[in-house]
Amino acid sequence: MAMMALGWGLVAGSAAFLGAILGWFSRPTAETVGLLLAFASGILLAIAAFELFDDAFSTGGFAPAAVGLLAGAALFAGGLGLLDRRGAGKRKLSPTHTIEAREPARVVAMATVLEAIPEALIIGIAFYAEEDVGLAAVIAVFLSNVPESLATTARMRAIGRSAAYVAAVWGSVALATGLAALAGYLALGDLHPAGRAFAQALAGGAFLAFIANSMLPAAFADARNRAGFVLVVGFLTGYALSHFVA
Repeated sequence: MAMMALGWGLVAGSAAFLGAILGWFSRPTAETVGLLLAFASGILLAIAAFELFDDAFSTGGFAPAAVGLLAGAALFAGGLGLLDRRGAGKRKLSPTHTIEAREPARVVAMATVLEAIPEALIIGIAFYAEEDVGLAAVIAVFLSNVPESLATTARMRAIGRSAAYVAAVWGSVALATGLAALAGYLALGDLHPAGRAFAQALAGGAFLAFIANSMLPAAFADARNRAGFVLVVGFLTGYALSHFVA
């Protein structure tokens, strides 16, 4: 089961590689990327509410779920804030903008790795508990990683990064996602129900902070009023994944 957790984490993380390929060989418009980000935001909102927080509440009660949600949001937003001060805020720009310096490009990649970890931990916990594999969360992570890596790769290409460098960056993101899922299986699975509820809600809080800090600003800046409708379509998709995908 540990290897299955690792494998599903790698599957979820491989979307970063797919997005990188699309970003390298295509020239997506800012509106296209914005719509993709809006759709992914809607999916993640539904997953955070129905797959993570609701299940955390059912598993451990309101108190550990609420504390975990707030802690996840605080830790994730704080970590991204530190990276933003070093240049990771450039990841929120549309693909028509470039990252002005090479150091921020590396920091952007670090921020993307950070963004991939919370949901991967939950994949590992689900395997440990011998429940369903959290396929809805895997699909949601996959769909959300594609537009993020697509836009960032387009900017890396614009400043002259090599294909080998880009492949190494997103390969590292995929590997980090797989290893985080394995860590969730090995280190976080054997928890008291309250502890497991805290961990699940922690990931949910990180999801919500990620959506508010990173995805929605870029989505609405690039897609304008169309982003709202597409976000609702994504939310409906995430709700369906949560309720109908085992």
